[in-house]
Formats: sequence, structure tokens, C-alpha cells
Amino acid sequence: MQNRGSRAARARESLSLARLIVSLLIVLAASPAAAFLPPRSAPEGERAFVLLSTATVEECESVWRAVEAEGGRVASVLLPSSMTAFLSREAAARIATRQDVIGVSFGPVDRARYGELTREQSVAIRVWNDIYMGLANHPVAHEPEGGARRDYACGIPVPEEYRRSADGIGKKGYGANDEDMSEYMILDGLGSQHGAYHVYIVFPESNGVLDPNTENWTLSMKEFRVAECTEGIEWWFARYAPARMILITSVEWTVPTPWEPITRPHNFDVTWVDDVMDSLGYAGENHFDKVRNFNNNRSPTSADAWLNTVFFVNSNVDADGCFSDGWFDYSYLGGPYLVMTSDNGGWTYGNTDYLTAHETGHTFYALDEYASSGCTDTETTGYLNVANGNCENGGGTSELCIMRNNNRVEFTEGHVCPFTRGQIGWRDTDGDSIPDIVDHPPLLTLDEPEDTMTCDPTPIFTGSVIPEVEPNVNPGWWCPGHDISVNSVSSVEYRVDGGAWQNASPSDGNWDEADEGFGFALALAPAGRYGIEVRARNSRGLYSAIATDTISILPYWDWNDDFEDADISDWTRTQSGSASIGLDGTQAHGGSWSLRIIGSQTAGHGATATSRPLFAEPMPFLDLEQRYAIQFWFRYGSFNEAWLLRCGHVGLF
Repeated sequence: MQNRGSRAARARESLSLARLIVSLLIVLAASPAAAFLPPRSAPEGERAFVLLSTATVEECESVWRAVEAEGGRVASVLLPSSMTAFLSREAAARIATRQDVIGVSFGPVDRARYGELTREQSVAIRVWNDIYMGLANHPVAHEPEGGARRDYACGIPVPEEYRRSADGIGKKGYGANDEDMSEYMILDGLGSQHGAYHVYIVFPESNGVLDPNTENWTLSMKEFRVAECTEGIEWWFARYAPARMILITSVEWTVPTPWEPITRPHNFDVTWVDDVMDSLGYAGENHFDKVRNFNNNRSPTSADAWLNTVFFVNSNVDADGCFSDGWFDYSYLGGPYLVMTSDNGGWTYGNTDYLTAHETGHTFYALDEYASSGCTDTETTGYLNVANGNCENGGGTSELCIMRNNNRVEFTEGHVCPFTRGQIGWRDTDGDSIPDIVDHPPLLTLDEPEDTMTCDPTPIFTGSVIPEVEPNVNPGWWCPGHDISVNSVSSVEYRVDGGAWQNASPSDGNWDEADEGFGFALALAPAGRYGIEVRARNSRGLYSAIATDTISILPYWDWNDDFEDADISDWTRTQSGSASIGLDGTQAHGGSWSLRIIGSQTAGHGATATSRPLFAEPMPFLDLEQRYAIQFWFRYGSFNEAWLLRCGHVGLF
């Protein structure tokens, strides 16, 4: 990793060539090509800016839940002091009356209107006006003179020595663990176990302890980068037709470091990133491990989310806006972070939005497609292992794409080629608007009931649901890649004998996880055999296979010894508090017989007493507060052998 060429070569060598996908792909429809502007409206209403007086994440989430209770939908949050949400005008008026809400606006906001503002409130207004209202005083953005390319592969595999392997279930999806940051860019929010993409923006500030302090951030410079970074990420949301995920942004405004990162090679991040994480209080075996811990544990909201960190390195004074080895903006494939210089090399700070969008593509495993990156069209990448078929160095397609063309046209016109869409997880082979990765029904398991024959007409059924998971065939970025589903369970239903479907109850009280337990109690008439069917539905609207079972409810107090007198008095009990049962020995019964108890909840399950005297060992123990199914076997005259099933409360004999 001594120079640009060797880094690019290593990146190419680490890609597997054995899994080239050549099948025709159907991809989710992109939004029309137009200058970028986040959507102004949605089914829930118009996009509104909600400025908060909240000082904590918990207080911010309280407003968030209030918006949802009003039928609105939160679209973005800048913690802890603002959010944008799609709301009706009537709902917005009610939200505006809350004590923790400063104001709700559907149009541009004048900062002077609110007087003194906190840093977070001030930047929130700037982001709203610049990005969502389209009022940015945007500097002229251009390519470097001479049409120079980014002369390196800016999507970098995480070095082998920093990879680890572990299994588990985390906040990022079923099957994910603490290393999984952004495995595929499925951004539909309400269709996922997680509903957010949480981005941490970190501003390292040199303090002159080890390197001369040559660069210094101003608040205005930081505000601009927060707004531009937000716009670059929102660009992807606008490209994905069903996007409903919430963008959550947190900012670490000043983190001291003894180094001046821009004066060092780009791979000196092993040192200064490590130091920044130390300053923030996050430990780990190395700098990647520390950032992963930061991402996983810093997230203060209750929302499950993909995670990433953006480090902005100040290059305002630096002559070329690059690190000492000529690198500037770069991202590690799959995270856990990306690095932006404030001048973006020769591209100038006016392209921060566009270049953030490009680097975010790498975060979700998209590869570079421009020739000078050293790409080939035989490389494959991503959860679905998709070929880099739009690479300029191959004989494949030649389409405008955010990962290829190195100018603003693909950004302003919204171009994402089919190969990039597949690499980040947007492939939809059957064209049903559900990406392949999550186009799977849930898997339901119905527990066996304690008894398939019972006296209780209100039997309880239980079971569990987990997602069916698309295999992760990423060709080599992780060892191994984890199979992850972000689908959640939305309901479990049951019906009896083909009747109407009814809702079961989640074991924990809410349908909000990928794996859920459930239960339901039936209210059945006695003396019948019933067919039970159960199905689960997931957040994609897909149903599981139907699980079936049968249960027989035995007649209660329908005693009959099927001999001479059909007299219930033939049954007797002894003792108080616990009992033995038997036939009245004074009755004249021919033949041989046996008596056994089933369904006991205490002891003696299946215990059998055979022939007279019935009180001979072993005798079943009976709890007088329980109901039991009693089976009476007999042979009498020409009758065949049979078990008679009867129910009763022994304590009432």
C-alpha cells in the first residue's frame, strides 16, 4: 500500500472472478432524471421543517412519536434539535403547539425570526433552506482543470488484518453482527426491521501537539459540509422509488487530534482516526474496530439502522486539497467510514454533495467505473455478487452513472446504472418492486400443543417466526459474509376449520422484529375435532406457508361406562385434596378393563391402573383443581377392544 497503483491493484486482486453474474437483471425504477431536490410531498402530507427546543435524543424522539401519532412520517432528523416530516397542515398546527417545538414551517425559514439559536438549531435551518428548499448559495462546482480524473480507486477493501468474523443478531438486521455497517442499500424504512440510516459526521481539529496546526475549522465551514453531506446522502433516497427510510444525522463538531491529517498520506488514517476515536472514548483492537464500536454504540435513538461515519478533513489552507500522497475523498467498501477533504482535491468544495454521494455508493459496496480507477468489467461485488459491467475499461455497457462519469451531470440528472443498482442491492429479478434480497416470505413454526385431545375448550397455541434469508455471496470483502434480512414480522393470523382469519398476539407485545414469538387462545365448543391453520405476514406483504394442526375437544361430564347401567355413580373418588379414582366395585361388570389418565398437569401423565381392584398400584395422582381426559378400555361380550374418551372434574364426583 505504498502508492496509488498498488492500492488499486490490491483492490482488484482481492475480488473474486469466479462468481461473475451474467444474467439479465431487472432493477427498481429510478426517479426521472432531473436536478436533485428531495421530495416535497408524500402520501402523509407536505414536507415540513420542525425546529425543536429539545436537548436530548429522548426528547427529540418524543416529538418523533407525536408526528407518527398524527399520521405523519418523519423523513430526516438532525439530532437533537430538528426534523423534517411529511404532515398535513392540520397535524402540523397541532405539533406546533407542543412546548418542545419552536416552530413548524413548510417554506424557507429566516434564522433571525428565532433570535439566539444553538449551534444545532442554526445548522438545522441551513440544511432545511439549502437542501429541502433549494436555496443553497452554491459555489460553482466543476471538474479539475484539464478534465483530470480521480486517479485512484476510491472504493477500498478493508484490509485483511482488520477483518473479523462473528455471528449474531443486531440492530442492523437478522443475522447481522457488530461488523456489519451497510451491507445493502435497501432504504424503504417501513418495510425493514430497521427504519433508518444513521450517519455520524465528525470534524477532527488539529491542536498542534505533534504536527503544526495549519488548518482550523470555522462554524460556517462546518455548517456547509453538514448540509452538503446531507444532500449527497438524500440523493440516494430520491433514486430509490419506495424510499421511506429516515436519515438520522449526528455531528461531532470538534474532536481534537495532535495530527494535521491533510499533511499526511491518506493511509495515515490508521493513526489519526485511532486517535480521534480515543478522544471520543471508544476502544478497540485497531482504528476500524474503534469506529465500528463508535457506530454501534453511539447510536442514541431506538431506531434500528445501517450505520456509517463521515470524517471531514480540513484542507482549506493546503495547496491542492489532497493528502500528501495525492489522495483526497475515499471510502471503505461496506464501511465503517469514509473520508472527505474539505476541498475535494481539485474538484473544489462546491462538489461536496456530489462526491459524498459517490463515496456513499462505495459504503454499500458499489465499485468505481471510470477508467483511471483501474476497474475491470469482470470484477464482482456486493451482497448479490454483481459484475462491474459498466466499467470504462471493459466491453460492457456505457451508461451515465454516479460511479463512472466524474462530472456533476450524473448527480444532477440522477443516473445510477443497472450494475451499480445490483451491487448495492437494488436488483429485482421478478419485477414485483421488492428487491431480491428481501423478496422472501417469513418462516413460521407452530409448536405442538401439549395435547391433541383435551377437555379444555380454550386451548392455547404458540409458535415463532423468523425471516427466510437471502445468502450473502459478496465475493471477498468479509470472511465470511453474513446472511442478513431486514424484513420484520407484521402479523400472525390463525383460523379454525377454514373460517375467517383472526390475529394472534406477539409474545413481547409488538410486531417490530425480524424474529417474533406469538400465541393465541381458542374458544371452541366441546365434543369436536377442529382443524387449525396459522400463517405469518412480513413487512413486504409476503405470507409464510400455512402451518396446520388438529385438536379434539372431548365431551365434559359425559360419563358412560358402556356396560349395564351407564351410571355415573360407578365412578368414585377417595381422600381429600388428592384423589384416586376407580369403578364402583359393587357393579357387576363382565370382561376385563383398564383406566388411565391423560392430560395431567402435575403427575401421573399416562398412568394406568388395570383390572379390579382399581386401587392397586400404580394409581394416578389427581389434582382436584384440574380437568383430565379419562380413557377407559374395555372388552365385554362381543365388543371389540376400544378406548372411550371422557372428560370430567374429578373433585366434583
